[in-house]
Amino acid sequence: MLVEIGCDTMKKAIKKNWTAFSAGMKAQYPGRDSNLKCQYIEGKISDQTTLPFVLPVKNHVLQHNYADAVVFIDSYLQKRVFTEAGLPLYSIAAKELEKGFGDDIETIAQNEQLLTHYAHWHASRPDCPYAAAAYAGGLQSTGHSHRGTGWAEKVKPHQWQAMQDYNQKAQGVYDATRAKFQNHWYWSKNYLHFALTSGVKNPEIWQRFERCVAANPYDYQIYDIMAYMMLPRWHGSFVEVESVAIKAADATKQHCGDMMYARVISGLYEYHDLSELTFNWDRLKVGFRDWLNLFPSDYTKTYFACSAYMMGEYALTLNLLESLDNFYIEAWDAKEDIYLANSICREFKKAYSD
Repeated sequence: MLVEIGCDTMKKAIKKNWTAFSAGMKAQYPGRDSNLKCQYIEGKISDQTTLPFVLPVKNHVLQHNYADAVVFIDSYLQKRVFTEAGLPLYSIAAKELEKGFGDDIETIAQNEQLLTHYAHWHASRPDCPYAAAAYAGGLQSTGHSHRGTGWAEKVKPHQWQAMQDYNQKAQGVYDATRAKFQNHWYWSKNYLHFALTSGVKNPEIWQRFERCVAANPYDYQIYDIMAYMMLPRWHGSFVEVESVAIKAADATKQHCGDMMYARVISGLYEYHDLSELTFNWDRLKVGFRDWLNLFPSDYTKTYFACSAYMMGEYALTLNLLESLDNFYIEAWDAKEDIYLANSICREFKKAYSD
C-alpha cells in the first residue's frame, strides 16, 4: 500500500509540474525524459500492413466485380493468412465489400445508386452468401444515411421512417436467405451487426453471436461487434462485455491461448478507459503474452504497455516501452502521452527499485 500511495503521489506531482520537471531532467540528465529510441508510427496498422492484399479486393469492388473480389477473400480464408498483429486477412478484406456506403445524409444519393449494383449482384448470384449479406448490409447503411449521424432528438420523423423502411428490406433479405446461409461466417457476422439498428432484444443477439462463433471462431470482428453492442450505451453491461472476451478466449484456446481475451478488451480502449471495464488483469496479461508469442509485433507490445501503464504496473510498462523498435500511436490510449508515461515509469524504477 505504501508503494502504491507513493507512486500515485509521484505520478500526480510529475503531471502537475511537468514543464519544470521536464526542463530539470533535461538539464541534469540530457534526454532522460525522452530516452525511447523507437520510431513513432501513425495511422492504422491494418492499412499499412494489408494494403497489398486488400488492394485487389478494393479495386474489384470499385469496378463492381464483386464475384472476383470474393475469389480473393475466399483464398485468404482457405490459406488462413494473418497479419503481423494476428488479424485474419480474409476478415479485413471482406470489409471492402461494403466500403462504398456512407452513413450521413450527404451520401444518400450515392448509397441508393450503389444499391442497384448490389441488388443486381444478389439477384444474379442467389447462391452466394456474400452477395446476400453485402446487399442487406448496403440496405442497412442506406437506411442509416437517411437517419443521419446527428443526435436522436434532432432526427425528424420522416428520417426515422426511412431508416425503418430500409431495415425492413434488409430483414427481408436475411429472412429469405437464412436457411441457406446462416452458417456462413460472413452472412452470420453481418446479421449480428444488423441487430445494432434493428431493435433486436438481447437473447436474440446472443443467439446470433453464438452462431457466428460456431461458423468461424477466429474472426476477431464478431467479438468486436458483440462487445461493442454489449456496452452499457447499447444493449448490455461491462459484465456482459467481459463475457464476450471470455467466450472469445474459450472458443479459440486450442490455438490461441488467451490471446482473444486481450484482443477483445484492448479493442474497447477507444470507447472506455480501462478502469471502467470489467476484466481479470492476470488473464489479460496472459492474453497479451500469448498474443505476442503467436504474433510478435511492436503493435501488440504497445497495446500491452498501454494496458500495464493504465493498471499502474510501471516496471512492466518500462520494460515493454524500452524494448520497442516501433511505437504505434494507434495502440496507445492512456491519457498521458508516451513521454510523460515513460518518465513516470523511470522515476518509479529509480525510487522503488531494490
